[in-house]
Amino acid sequence: MDANQLEFKQLYREALEFKEVDLDGGIKPGQLIVIQDPETDILGFCCLDKEMKLSIHLGAEGLRGYLEMLYFPESYLLSRQTCLTLDFAKFQDLDVWDCMLLEDMGYALNEKDTWPKFRSLLAGFLPVAIKDGGECRFLTQVLKQFMVLNAQMKMDREVLNLIGDQILYCVFNEQGGWDTMKVSMNVFLEEMNNEKVIYKNELEAYRIKRLPTMNMKFEVTQFFLPQAMKKEDESRGFFPMVTAAFDSATKYLVFAEITDSGKESQEMILHKFAQTLMDELQFKPNEMVTNSETVLSFFEDFCGKTNIGLELVPTLEAAEGLMADLLKDAEGYEENGAELEIGFEGEIDVLLETAKNVCKTILSSNLLQSKLVEEAKHQFTSVIELLHVVMLGNFKELPDSWTANNMEIAYKDILPTMMSKEELKYVPEIISNYVDIVGEAEVLPNYREIKQRMELMRG
Repeated sequence: MDANQLEFKQLYREALEFKEVDLDGGIKPGQLIVIQDPETDILGFCCLDKEMKLSIHLGAEGLRGYLEMLYFPESYLLSRQTCLTLDFAKFQDLDVWDCMLLEDMGYALNEKDTWPKFRSLLAGFLPVAIKDGGECRFLTQVLKQFMVLNAQMKMDREVLNLIGDQILYCVFNEQGGWDTMKVSMNVFLEEMNNEKVIYKNELEAYRIKRLPTMNMKFEVTQFFLPQAMKKEDESRGFFPMVTAAFDSATKYLVFAEITDSGKESQEMILHKFAQTLMDELQFKPNEMVTNSETVLSFFEDFCGKTNIGLELVPTLEAAEGLMADLLKDAEGYEENGAELEIGFEGEIDVLLETAKNVCKTILSSNLLQSKLVEEAKHQFTSVIELLHVVMLGNFKELPDSWTANNMEIAYKDILPTMMSKEELKYVPEIISNYVDIVGEAEVLPNYREIKQRMELMRG
């Protein structure tokens, strides 16, 4: 349920007081403090940075994301954080929703240099403004406890006397107050390690267990592509998650899947990986390795039930190469625009290479599999490459400047002269799906107009 205006007022009041708190001699930037939500019992792993940005990492998933960001920053290509955040932004950097809320509560935006900005992050999804009543109330409690603890630390140095891996743990008691304890970090790490994806298909597990074991090591990784997508206009935008496995010795890609990061998608990935072992490879590796605690947790139950070794390692040479290539492809449209001043033949070469890489990424995604018939999938790359050539050759337009009028001319007048009737049968379906995908990824600024024109042409 959404927060009411009174709950928002309490949250903003606490945040504005918190901004003025003197931390000297109290809570240190980077210090981790655990606060339990009185309503849900979810643990919030809270820390401040030097700019007074507060992050509350939620539950086992939040703690895992926090630790990966802390210990593996070089492989942290896109945030896996599940947390609530508070930072302070100039009013021109606030969203319209933030400004409207502040004005509704009676604040004048020009009366302060910066204002609180609250966001909810879910691993693999776009951040959204905090509107939920429960999240609002928990954040309010966290801010209050931080100010109380900060004052206690200044008055009583014993509060700061933590031994070994101890951290402060705040729990709401039955009397309506808060108890602060010193607890070993290992307690929370053990709880985090017990949270894993359960592989439920016992029959598949039995069959994989009986497969021949090859003396091979698979590198496995998961990472997010940087361009957000939406399945529906009203859904929360998400970053496509790549799950990939490589043979460590040959660097050969043995498995790849692009999905969102939801629970159903995770279960589907394990099933597809199992199918790859049983139907395509018809053997299992001796060992799988990863450099991510999240991926380790993802495959741990599966590997245990199929007798495949699983180990956490510092780096993944082959997998990191794929990450670099895919991220370069996904981000390369606008960068390549600057290179396309090298003459028409050079432009075509760069354009075709970019289009081919983007099509390869799209075709490997399960998000497209149910939308295209098999023959359309076979022709997808060639049709899209031809469309790029037509738009550049006839109108000097790159994808970031495609117009609906010229798309209509290319679709109705030019492509029919260059393709057979059999090939043209699948062109509407191919172009429509391509426009949807790259449009939602914000590569086509005129996406809505182009989509509407395409729908009119298709009747």
